[in-house]
Amino acid sequence: MPGSRSAFSGRLAVGEHTLHSNSRGRVSQMSDSDTTQEHSGAAEGGQRVVWDDTQMRTTFANVVNGTSTREEVTLLFGTNKTWNTSAGRGVEVALSDRIILTPYAAKRLWILLSAILQNYERNHGELKIEPAPRPEKTN
Repeated sequence: MPGSRSAFSGRLAVGEHTLHSNSRGRVSQMSDSDTTQEHSGAAEGGQRVVWDDTQMRTTFANVVNGTSTREEVTLLFGTNKTWNTSAGRGVEVALSDRIILTPYAAKRLWILLSAILQNYERNHGELKIEPAPRPEKTN
């Protein structure tokens, strides 16, 4: 519910599995049968995670790109605005969000997304992604 605060134990349900992440960067995966306090109670170490969505906003993206340095991983999200690529104008992407993560948070995101996509493909079939064409070199 937008504008509400909810207590959460640090576990995130993903289909049949729950991912648990603590402040030390440890992520573990367990089945729902192993999860007794999925939406309330104390996380490991006795700390509760409170998810405050009062400032949350929702955006749509069908394009994502990323870069990294030793200290951070940057994800760029946007929307492809090109409807006719045959005109030879290239592709125009309207960037909407830049998310900067620590490498540890990025790794936890990678684990979470892997679990979500495995569940998605199990329920809806494999997602086939073709490699993007390489841009032509101009001298």
